[in-house]
Amino acid sequence: MSALLVAAQTASPPARDMASPATKEKRSTPGGGWCLPSLGQWKRRNGQPNDPKSPSDGYATGLIVFVLREAGVPAMDPAIQRGIAWLKTHQRASGRWFTRSLNDDEDHYITDVGTCLAVMALGRCASAGEPTLTHATQSATDRASSRP
Repeated sequence: MSALLVAAQTASPPARDMASPATKEKRSTPGGGWCLPSLGQWKRRNGQPNDPKSPSDGYATGLIVFVLREAGVPAMDPAIQRGIAWLKTHQRASGRWFTRSLNDDEDHYITDVGTCLAVMALGRCASAGEPTLTHATQSATDRASSRP
């Protein structure tokens, strides 16, 4: 992830490519978010490939929205707005955003990271003046910051 953030901060070719309209549209899902398997060619522990057409998840959607904002893409960009809308409508009652493990279906620890990325993305858009933090997101942020 740090390589993507550095790319975004320096507006290097990977960040510019991610910000291009063709790339944003090509990798997003019909629901407006993005899925982690579409960002690479990882295989599961059983050797099977991950499906790049999997449903959107909190990890990829949060990461891409955050990186696009860091690359200078306006928060009102249609792809970012669709990503924000996806995040707002897919937060679970627990305050988290689910992300399926790339390895197996026994543990989904990546959901914790996906939740962090979703909150970072919403916060990055909110810092631009858009009211993106829902009550549930704010509650999840408050709970996360109060953990020992």
